[in-house]
Amino acid sequence: MAYYDVISSESLYTMHSRGSVTSFEALYISDKSVTGVSRWSTPHLYASRVICAKPDKRLAIFSDDEWPQSTRGVHECIDSLIDGPIPGFRGMFESQIVQHYRHHHQADGLGYVWAALARLLQAELQAVDLTTDRTMRDRRPPVQHQDYVSSESMQVGSSPPAASMSGSTSSVSSLNWVDNLSSAPLEGLTLRLASCFIRCVINYAQSADKLHPVHFRDEHLANVFQPIAGLSVEAIDDGGLQLQAEGQTVQVATIEGKRAFQEFTSEGIPTVSDKTLAQLVGQALARRRDVKIKSIQQDDHISILVVTRYVKFFHFNITNDFIAKYEKPAPETDYLRVSSTLWFDLARQGHREKVVEHILAILTWAEKHRAHR
Repeated sequence: MAYYDVISSESLYTMHSRGSVTSFEALYISDKSVTGVSRWSTPHLYASRVICAKPDKRLAIFSDDEWPQSTRGVHECIDSLIDGPIPGFRGMFESQIVQHYRHHHQADGLGYVWAALARLLQAELQAVDLTTDRTMRDRRPPVQHQDYVSSESMQVGSSPPAASMSGSTSSVSSLNWVDNLSSAPLEGLTLRLASCFIRCVINYAQSADKLHPVHFRDEHLANVFQPIAGLSVEAIDDGGLQLQAEGQTVQVATIEGKRAFQEFTSEGIPTVSDKTLAQLVGQALARRRDVKIKSIQQDDHISILVVTRYVKFFHFNITNDFIAKYEKPAPETDYLRVSSTLWFDLARQGHREKVVEHILAILTWAEKHRAHR
């Protein structure tokens, strides 16, 4: 089982780590070639003393006053984003989708979101079509497969798949999956959809005359720190959210994109692999320790993980006490506590609303901490 699903308390950490933890000091010395956190894995999670709370519908870092009372009425573009795309959008070209929204006096941004989703769904269907015959001949347990797509992107029975795209209000916990043995959609499609969706929220949720708006960062950002002499550890993200404050660029959240799910539970449900979790942990640690790059909040770091059209939010709590001790084998060292959400599917209305809620909460959270800097 994945570390993410098992180590949810200090007692479980102690039970599973007994006699198997290698300190960061030892990891650094034993393999100086592992300088990028994208190569971190299970030993780095144990060395980081990571505790993963059970995923929930809402990220625990946000207080009630930071959480939006409603996603409706913030802006008509955001309302339309939650409601979903026009019928038949999956068979349309980007120019057709964008011009449809422009013709109906709606934001171009909506068209770009649905064009990105359409391209991703088309790629999923193409992958399924290529492997349907093989899958029927050689059915194996889902946990053995490396790449998955949601069953909502396939036609089941007599119901056309488009019917579930815009109006679904299914519960957040009810995700269905089918196996896909072919190549998953490219990571670029994943990041394009995430970028368009997040931009649509932050660009219309904030007033045009706001002095310190949060904006989307397309550029990859490298965080670097030196744990021991002669060694630099580097973490490079896939984009993020940032703002300008007092003449400085301040990081609010980071984005990490993956082209496919890498690990599954025994029930065949996608989870977070040790390699992906270790990379996210490494990014949070590097962001915390890089003195050249400013973050909106020193101890709390938010990451957004996107895998094809699925989104999961993470919060990493990294205290001063933890930073002072975690690289050495000290039993009294604090833990690196991680909370996260369930998977949210951008092809489903109820899930889109959850993603919008979290983005709005991030905007409020960032503004509150900016004001107290």
